[in-house]
Amino acid sequence: MEAFSMVLVLCLFHFFTTTTLALNAITPKQSIKDGETLVSASGTFELGFFSPRNSKGRYLGIWYKKISAGTVVWVANREASVSDASGVLSINDRGVLSIMNSTKGLVWSSNTSRNAAEEPVAQLLDSGNFVVKDRNDSDPESFLWQSFDYPCDTFLPGMKIGRNFVTGFDRHLSSWKSEEDPAPGLYTIRIDPHGVPQFVLKKGPEILFRAGSWNGVYFSGRSVTKANPVYSYEFVLNKNEVSFKYETRNSSIFSRYLMNPAGLVHRSIWNERKNDWEVFSVAQADQCSIYAYCGSYATCNTIETPPCKCLEGFKRRSASSVDLSSVNWSDGCTRRTPLACDARDRFLRKTALKIPDTSKSWADISIDLKDCGQDIYVRLAGSDINHIQSKGKLTEKQKAGIIIASVVIASVIMMLALALYVWKIKSRKTGEHGKEDLELPVLEFATVAIATNNFSSNNKLGQGGFGPVYKQQRETGDFPTRNMTIIFLDTRGDCGWKRGH
Repeated sequence: MEAFSMVLVLCLFHFFTTTTLALNAITPKQSIKDGETLVSASGTFELGFFSPRNSKGRYLGIWYKKISAGTVVWVANREASVSDASGVLSINDRGVLSIMNSTKGLVWSSNTSRNAAEEPVAQLLDSGNFVVKDRNDSDPESFLWQSFDYPCDTFLPGMKIGRNFVTGFDRHLSSWKSEEDPAPGLYTIRIDPHGVPQFVLKKGPEILFRAGSWNGVYFSGRSVTKANPVYSYEFVLNKNEVSFKYETRNSSIFSRYLMNPAGLVHRSIWNERKNDWEVFSVAQADQCSIYAYCGSYATCNTIETPPCKCLEGFKRRSASSVDLSSVNWSDGCTRRTPLACDARDRFLRKTALKIPDTSKSWADISIDLKDCGQDIYVRLAGSDINHIQSKGKLTEKQKAGIIIASVVIASVIMMLALALYVWKIKSRKTGEHGKEDLELPVLEFATVAIATNNFSSNNKLGQGGFGPVYKQQRETGDFPTRNMTIIFLDTRGDCGWKRGH
């Protein structure tokens, strides 16, 4: 009964402290107090005040409502929390959003610089974008302000990351300081506009990871080059801006990029069956993802040990045996032969490699992917090119030697096979002759009688399994004197007399 009463009290407390307005927008005559929320038209996202885990501070944020309830995707007052539950969100006649505390002090403001709308409203869209616009104008280009211009640690479909070259405004992700503090942390994801723009992850000013440059279809650092059936991508590069955004092809699919306080970036999709986020990919999947892990003029391959290797025509910069055996390749490689800087130098084509850092390069953006491709041409001394190409080719003398050796080996094998065949034939015939020689001849009775002196007992040698055995008495035509002849009588049947030597 006590447990039931406690549950009832908690339910009533939640009801009276969190009230969902039947609205997805507020006007200058309305406000959102701590405990009240706005919900997007489809019920996908919710806006209101919340406290991160183990924190007493109150922040205005946006989180999923229909799925993954409570997963925050955006925070307004990241750097200044409300100390208690007195926070109020409002919008004035100029379309400026503000959060006030119990003392009417300003905690946060949208501070838009655009011209005010005639009838400004602040509306939470089904995309998760909280916008300030004219009530009668839904064109995104006319928005006075939008939360998508100020991403936090989450990159949602429809958001843009990039820079406006005209105004200098930069849209980028930034991690939370910790799980309890949503203030901007050490890590950022942005598009580096220098040279050929590329996606980079930074810790302060230091680059930790580089997704590569856009090649017309995908970022060159991706390992998978096939079209993605879940997402569509848009990359814009012109004189006014450089930006990137993605969309889900199916509105029922919920996806997000999240950068945690440690700077780890992963893309996940909501698995409705498991009722949980399922990681789809991780940016920093292995050591080869680390920026400049192998140093200059080197490649990195995780299936090899060590993963770093100098490009053809280059050698380890370190000279000592200790350095050469080290797993630290940060010093990179250097040329085997200096460039002549004239027509003697040539280019070596390399394929299936991630394009190097392009911050100090330039590109002709008028060329499409069919004309350009993603091959890399490395300038080398002519002697190095000749050496590399000769490793995979045979000279005419080498080719002739291989042919002659092959013919000789084949001839020897044939001769051996023929000799083996002849030997087997001869062995078979010899075996047959030997068998014939072992056969004992059958003699006439009169011949045997003469040879044994008419079976005289003086000539009898003994008795065997075949009968009595006699020795030869005198020379006959059938018993030459050069051999001692043994004669026995086969008493087992009608085989007659047998002779042995």
